[in-house]
Amino acid sequence: MIVQALLNNALKFEHDNAVVAQGKSVTYAQLATQATMMAKNLVRLGVSRGDVIAIYSDRGINTVVSMFAVMLSGAAYTIVEMTEKRIECVTHTKNIEPDFVLADAKEAAIFSDVVPCFIFEELTRATSDDITLPELAQEDVAYVLYTSGSTGKPKGVKVSHGNIEHYTQSIATLTQVPEGLNYGHLSTLAADLGNTSLFLSLYKAGSLHLIDQYTRKDPIKLFEYFVANRIEFVKITPSHWSAVSDAHQLSGNPFPHLEYLVFGGEPLLKTVVEKVLNSNTVSNVFNHYGPTETTVGVAALRLESLEHVSHIPGDVIPIGSLLAKRRSIFWMSKGTTVQAR
Repeated sequence: MIVQALLNNALKFEHDNAVVAQGKSVTYAQLATQATMMAKNLVRLGVSRGDVIAIYSDRGINTVVSMFAVMLSGAAYTIVEMTEKRIECVTHTKNIEPDFVLADAKEAAIFSDVVPCFIFEELTRATSDDITLPELAQEDVAYVLYTSGSTGKPKGVKVSHGNIEHYTQSIATLTQVPEGLNYGHLSTLAADLGNTSLFLSLYKAGSLHLIDQYTRKDPIKLFEYFVANRIEFVKITPSHWSAVSDAHQLSGNPFPHLEYLVFGGEPLLKTVVEKVLNSNTVSNVFNHYGPTETTVGVAALRLESLEHVSHIPGDVIPIGSLLAKRRSIFWMSKGTTVQAR
């Protein structure tokens, strides 16, 4: 499980940075210690297996600590990412109906009339050494990701610890990433596009960089961050990559070198891949596909060379092969089904 991988890495790589955000960093040992303390306090305060806790996130280190604390407590987390329009965040929280909210002290007051709220700072100060954390099972829900839903009411997709473990192991096997890479996280934590970087980084003892919204939208600052922090792994949508890379090219500055560039979230055009491969600045390029219900992604394709891409028919890169232990069923127009493996 991803929580066990974190605890194992805290023993093996205790002094290595696990998360970097907002100019601060936390080591694997610190992350595991804080998450475990918080989890025990959550249990002490009445959180139980099956509860859903909404984490009000500012993309800081506290967010990742809270995510692992909630999972260790036996509950499931969902992310409500902070915006300038606080009322929208409160409304969204009301609509998803969590059992509790977890927020920093300066933000907790806005939820006082909505749902019981835990304060991050209080959970990390108190001690609950006498509390035993629950033994997690593969089928226990780890997080819930809410989509807009066809009725206008948010639809919750439940993802289990077993789902995360299978996905993370599968994508690690496919990409063959070594331990200790620097991962750039560019998307909202409230969606699962960035979970490839999040889970793979902490599974493979990497350093997860939660890049702030202003930097990730500024091509010059973003690529400067890549260089300054030696970012080696990025998961990004094709449109976002094209926008920032085209703008950066106009600046005349050299492109940073990436070991891994994973596209996802949108159809990937061959022209985008050809431009990446022509630049000779990325060692490994992948197309990754999967709806939220399949736990981040269900299929992937390694794009090995320009020659490989030139032999792909059409203008759009295919989604590739299914990850391990997956199967797909296609619904045909006449109501019949076709199963592919």
